[in-house]
Amino acid sequence: MNCDLKLSWGMSVMTFELSTIHTKARICEKNGFTLIEVLIALVILSVGILGVAKMQLSAIKGNTIARKHTQLIIAAQNQIELIMQMPYSTLSDGATSLGHSDDSTIPENYTLTYNVSTMSDCKKITVSLSHLTEPNGNPSASLTFIRAEDL
Repeated sequence: MNCDLKLSWGMSVMTFELSTIHTKARICEKNGFTLIEVLIALVILSVGILGVAKMQLSAIKGNTIARKHTQLIIAAQNQIELIMQMPYSTLSDGATSLGHSDDSTIPENYTLTYNVSTMSDCKKITVSLSHLTEPNGNPSASLTFIRAEDL
């Protein structure tokens, strides 16, 4: 199917011939994406977003556990500072337990226990924090230090 198109401007005449090959190529030209291509792209994008969301949840959980560990270590360090201020002679062997009502630095639902044991010329003190109701599912902390006899 050949077409002749004649355009004239003033004196000159131009002739264009459109071949059937050029016309068929224009008809088969793609001007966008098919529905299948769009759906496949959405599935791939969704899988990627779900992976990022899973990583975000893991990061939040890790940060929560780290925050709890930090709170426990701070409470244990505070208790160590209090024990270091006590006179050496008042530190008797045995365990002492404290709760949140005794010291506000101890997190709720946790108990702080410090155990004093006498060594040759010093005392070994272990400060432990553990959860009251669910000890296996929650973090715990334990610090041990040596207190020398006062000079």
